Amino acid sequence: MAVITELKLQKNKQRANVYLDNTFVCGLELATIMKHHLKEGVEISREQLETMQVDSELESAMDKALGLLERQKYTKKQIRTKLSTKGYLPTIIDSVIEKLEEYGYISDTDYAESFLKSTSTKSKKEIRFSLMQKGIKEDVINNVLENSDFDEEDTITRLAEKFMRYKEPSVENKKKLVAYLYRKGFDYGQITKIASNYDIEIED
Repeated sequence: MAVITELKLQKNKQRANVYLDNTFVCGLELATIMKHHLKEGVEISREQLETMQVDSELESAMDKALGLLERQKYTKKQIRTKLSTKGYLPTIIDSVIEKLEEYGYISDTDYAESFLKSTSTKSKKEIRFSLMQKGIKEDVINNVLENSDFDEEDTITRLAEKFMRYKEPSVENKKKLVAYLYRKGFDYGQITKIASNYDIEIED
């Protein structure tokens, strides 16, 4: 057993550094320190202190994650990144994400569904890329797209109309439309169909 020789408050005043036999061991949330009645002169083993540290970090990381989710939706990857930048251990982050999923606070499927409903200017290719960048697995994305009423034909029609709305109906502007739709990720057949509305032919 060792003796707590100092509890030194950190700058944020929400945590304190714990010293055993005049040697720094770890930092703990003040709530954890009070919960376990820790103070200078108390005898405690390093193993007991490390267990308290894990519990303290888990509670802190969970509070941080819930605070983020109160403001907006996040994917599992985004939460992992946010907590990682705060210095939480991977094992702590894994536990937090597991509990968040268990209680229904986080779901990549829900995130993908909300993202799909909120976008009206992206092709399926763009949607796939955006969601994969956010860490959502391809099978989840495919399932969401297959079970949605997302109408890509309606999207490309609206984008084409918006693009051409204040432009002269010139061949040059129509070619710019084709290039724009290609960059948006629409396929050859879709673009051919839309371009035909403006009397333009697409060469192979």
